[in-house]
Parts: sequence; C-alpha cells; structure tokens
Amino acid sequence: MDPQTFKKTYKEVIRKYDSHDYTGLDANDLYVIERYKKIKNTPKYQAIPEPKVSKAFKKEVDGLSLKELKQAFPYLWHPVPGNQLSIEGYFQSETERQKELYVINRYYELLAKEPVSERSSTFMQDYVAYVNQTGLNPFTGKKASDDVMFMAKHYHTVQAVSALGLTLTGGYMDYVGLKSGVSAAAVSDDVEEINSQLTSSKKTVPEVGVSSDKTASSVEAILKQNGTTSKSFLNLTDADSVLSPKQTGIVRDVRVQIGLPESGTKMAKVIPAKYVEGIVAPDSKRNTVSGFVSVDSHSASLTTLDEVFEDNRLDYQNTPYSLGADDTYAKINFTLDSKMRLDIPLREPKVGEYPFTGRGFTGSKEIVLPEYELRKGANYHYQHGDTIGVYDSKSGNLLKQYMYDAKQKQWLLQ
Repeated sequence: MDPQTFKKTYKEVIRKYDSHDYTGLDANDLYVIERYKKIKNTPKYQAIPEPKVSKAFKKEVDGLSLKELKQAFPYLWHPVPGNQLSIEGYFQSETERQKELYVINRYYELLAKEPVSERSSTFMQDYVAYVNQTGLNPFTGKKASDDVMFMAKHYHTVQAVSALGLTLTGGYMDYVGLKSGVSAAAVSDDVEEINSQLTSSKKTVPEVGVSSDKTASSVEAILKQNGTTSKSFLNLTDADSVLSPKQTGIVRDVRVQIGLPESGTKMAKVIPAKYVEGIVAPDSKRNTVSGFVSVDSHSASLTTLDEVFEDNRLDYQNTPYSLGADDTYAKINFTLDSKMRLDIPLREPKVGEYPFTGRGFTGSKEIVLPEYELRKGANYHYQHGDTIGVYDSKSGNLLKQYMYDAKQKQWLLQ
C-alpha cells in the first residue's frame, strides 16, 4: 500500500496515536501503528499534502505556560486530551485537527518538564517522593503544609503498594481536581479524608512484592521513558489491582509502546514437563505452539518453578501445575518467523478468566512481563533449531533438552 493510500485508509488510527489516545484501539491497530512509525518520517510520507498550522498559531501556543495553555484550551483537562471523544471533535475540519494535535504535543512537552506530572501513572508516589525530598509542594513551589508533610512521611506505611491504596488514593486523586479545575495541591491537602477512608475500610488486600531486577532492561527502559519504574508500574499491572479508566489508558499506552517483537526474536512458552514426551515422540501430531507466550529475554530472569508459576500467572482455573508435587517443568523456545502471528491481548477479561487482566501483561506482582497470544489459525509450527528444555523446579537448572531437526522432522535429545 502506497503512503498516501495508507494515510487515507488508517487516518483515524494515526490521529489517535499522534494525540496519545489509545481508546478503542485493538491489537490489529497496533500493526498499523508499527507501520506508521516506520514510514512517517520518510520523504514519500512527508510529501503528502496536508493542512498546515500557521506560524502565528505556533508562536502563540509556544509562548504559553502550562497553566496558560490549559486555560486557553480546556480540552487538555479531558481524561484523553483533545476533542476526539466529544461532539466537537466529530465536526472538526482537518485544519482544526492539526491545530489541536500541535497543542496536545506542546502540552506533553511542557508536562515533561514538571517536577510531578499530573498524568503520571505513579502520580501519588511521585508527589510523595518530591515532598519528602524537597519539603515543597510541586504545584506551588511553596513549603508544603504540615498535613501534606505528615501524609508524605507515612504514605508508604499505609498504602504504598496495595490495591486498596490504588482504589482510594488513585481513585480519590484520579485527577478529580484537575478535571474540575481544582488544583492537585488542594486535593492533596485533604489528607484527613483519605486517612479516614483507609482506616475505616475493613478490606484485606494483597501487597505487591517488588523485585525490580526481574523486569527486563528493555522493558524498564520504556517505563523510564514514561517517567516510571517497574516498582511503581507493578501496581497497575498486578492482576489484583483495580484500575480507573485513566489508569487503564496509561497501561495500554505503555504496552503499545513496547509493541510486538520483530521476526527472529527468541520466544518462550512454559508447559508442564509431563507434556514433553507427547510432543517429542516420533510421528507426534503435537507440532505447533499456541496460546500465550513471552519474549525469552523478558522472562529469562525466571528460573525456579515458583517464579515461573507466579510471574507467568499460571494459577488459572484448572491449572495443570502443582507447586508442591512438580519436581520439573518445561519451556519451549522458538524463533518467531513473523510478528503477524501474534496479538497483544488487550481486551476485557471474561468471567472465570482470572488472573488474565486484558492489559497486555501477565499480571504478576513481581515482574512487569509483557505477554503475547498466538492468533487463532496462526499457530507456530516447530522449525529447525527450536528447543524444549526440562528444568529442575527448585534450582531452575536445565536437566535435559530436545532440539527439533527439520531434515529428520523429529526432536533429538541433546
């Protein structure tokens, strides 16, 4: 498809991506985004005529502070900045769309310079850390009140990594003040209300265990680009956490940025060791990989069965694994021949699918692990060099390994 036809055909997907709006996008749209990222700066794509934003308009926008920009363009207060979700957006001309896109991009540029971003996925953690470090309110630059200082000092004790903390604090702070025009500082000062909700609740919630060295450096780098870390982001990917629509959008944004692995990437799928003999047996009909998989480098830090079980969230209904009884487990490693085989599972979980989250991550409490799903009808057929390893459950040591020989069309014990 030539660039002009591509742009015309996928105009709405491109607009959403450029304006940081991932609402309504599905896994198929991610392929469009991947293609767009590759061609958007090419001469042919750049040569496609489109309405231009005037220099005068750019100068006016560039001269505004963050506060002035939000006052001048109220749609920046929306959960998704812009008019794309409103009736006004439906009737916008292309020129108006281009202006809006310029304003949104400028907004994110200014937001990135703030000590605490109002749209950060770890807003409260960032806010508390700044107050504890400087003693200042990040939104006023003035000395933080005694109540705020007290809250910041004890924040991690009462709510740092609990799902309840996300529901109460995240929900309470869910930019209510930002959406209604009240400053985030004013909302944060109402500490007594937050504390009363926490102490009056009788819910028992799991804590998120943190092991930042498990998350792959490539994933950690993308989290860093978004102003967060695996330690903080785990609160949003944990299967037991309840997210607001805004938080869901933040997770999806990061997941889309991680994207799909390229052809030639080594992939991994964990299976019970008892399944191996049925796969490697001569003339076996079990010659494909299906279901959920991960990039091998993303999950390479998981070695024991306890880690593999928890961090891949294999505790689903009727799981074939038994932590107390299984002395071994197995892992299939294969080389991806086409990214078109994969989907990023971004969808609403069905009843009974726990711990599946539909957020594109496994839902672990200990590692930010992106997951992929082989498309129906696009199962991967074993190819030369693919391996199946059997590992000791306690030590994680490799006990034996089979390699697929394409010429002999069988698995050979190494």
